[in-house]
Amino acid sequence: MNPLISRRQGLAWALASLAPASVLGLPGRAQATTAAWPTKPLRIVVPYPAGGTPDMLARQLGPSLQSQLGQPVVVEAKPGASGLIAARMVSKGASDAHNFMSLSSGIVTLSAMNPKFDLLAELKPVTRLTTSPFVCVVATGSRIQSMGELIEVGRRKPGSLTYGSAGPGSPAHLAVEYLADAVGNFKALHVPYKGAVESINALIGGQIDFSILVLGAAMPLIASGKLRALATSSARRVPLIPQVPTIAESGGGRYAFESWGGMAMHADTPDDIAERALVAFRNAMGSEEIKRLLASTGSYPSVSRSRAEFTAELEAELASQRQIVKRLGLRAV
Repeated sequence: MNPLISRRQGLAWALASLAPASVLGLPGRAQATTAAWPTKPLRIVVPYPAGGTPDMLARQLGPSLQSQLGQPVVVEAKPGASGLIAARMVSKGASDAHNFMSLSSGIVTLSAMNPKFDLLAELKPVTRLTTSPFVCVVATGSRIQSMGELIEVGRRKPGSLTYGSAGPGSPAHLAVEYLADAVGNFKALHVPYKGAVESINALIGGQIDFSILVLGAAMPLIASGKLRALATSSARRVPLIPQVPTIAESGGGRYAFESWGGMAMHADTPDDIAERALVAFRNAMGSEEIKRLLASTGSYPSVSRSRAEFTAELEAELASQRQIVKRLGLRAV
């Protein structure tokens, strides 16, 4: 038992024995605050630059959330430190349940790599909102013609292939590490760059052999003929490019690797407020405008059935990533 909680409970019980609850306003006040929520504008903190898909999604959610909850929604972009700046704005900010953090799967990697940031202790998961597949791509003139061929080369000549990423622990890095686990005896040389743009330019220029990129970033380059898609990372083919097989179809075993977006609140948020927020986000995600926005990037709505489901998914993903982070010797910088 937490001794701090125990002392607080003891004080509350002692006060309750001296005066009626209606005079003290202890339980009644907490219930009234919960029932009245929200009482002021809501804020969504996005850990990415303004204008990106997470930022645009948050802004499109705003009108529906305002209609349902009766308060305006302010979206604030706070990029930096792999999402830690935004996370700490919410986790160390006011615990009045009026701040949300826009989550992505990268926040799990951050928590796995950084012992000073405990995702599930500092934030209360509310819901998953979206899922986004990745795609394995090569330069248009690459000698590699299929995903099956790439896997074969990576197994037959370990380390002969090179792939790029935005840095150690980035999604493009972990996607290939998970591929190696899925197919067995596969090895490719990781070439980390200072950012995704540098990595993609190196791929287009033929300095590296392949990358596994989030589909939204890769699609314009595939459409323009600068990159060629070998396979997608999802369990099923992606409607946006149905002719492209999945990695699993191409000899990748049970490989499935996708990014997701979601929402969290301050860890001390009452459960019933978090439940109301989940319902509001679920309703907002049903709009046709949001479906069109996501479809244009190859993403799709995937709202959690419950907060418990989302929390369990995060716990499992954290456990998996901690293992791979430990194996690779990755640490937050």
